[in-house]
Amino acid sequence: ANLNNQGGQLGAVQQALTANINNLNTTSQNLNSALGVVQDANIPQVSNKLTSAAIQAQAGVAALKASTQLQQSYLSLLP
Repeated sequence: ANLNNQGGQLGAVQQALTANINNLNTTSQNLNSALGVVQDANIPQVSNKLTSAAIQAQAGVAALKASTQLQQSYLSLLP
């Protein structure tokens, strides 16, 4: 009975180790995929897009500010 009990425990440990190995393999594959995405990024192109988006945002803020000032000017002309 004791030998059967130890055999069952060893089987459970083996299953747990197998599950951990499978999880580690999946994690390794995911990390390799993520690394590939980072390495494949065209940094100058991404930087240009970021700069362009920042300039567009600043232009939008400036236009909104000008519009607000124009509205205030119109309101100040009313009696």
